[in-house]
Amino acid sequence: MSDTESKYSELLSELRYLEDQLNDMQSRIQIVSAQIQEHIGAGVTMNSLKEEQGRDALIPIGAQIFVRGSIADTSKVFIGLGAGISAEKTVEQASADLGSRVASMQKILADLRNDYLKLADRVSKLRSQLGEAAQQILAKGKGSK
Repeated sequence: MSDTESKYSELLSELRYLEDQLNDMQSRIQIVSAQIQEHIGAGVTMNSLKEEQGRDALIPIGAQIFVRGSIADTSKVFIGLGAGISAEKTVEQASADLGSRVASMQKILADLRNDYLKLADRVSKLRSQLGEAAQQILAKGKGSK
């Protein structure tokens, strides 16, 4: 194997690895984006509950199954803290917590997108280098015939 063929093989291995990284990063970007949208939607719903006190509602219990219920108190909600633990907070406190979470996730999303762009640039450069190496290999093959 010539030096050019060896370099081509190394570049190709690196390109495959980086493309896998890009795909993983794209998945993470989609997950974080979905979480941001879910938090924003929860905040909108929570803030609109003030007008719903005393009304009947369908309460989700999982697997798209609902039970009928009544909204008894709209001044407080339960917000998840992690590890299956929830805390009762006022709507204002919960709204502030959601805002902080959204801001944190937006920072993470911005960092992920920045890293993605850097990695995509590296992949583009590698593809160019691979093309040059392939042309050199082909040129050597034609020259030896």
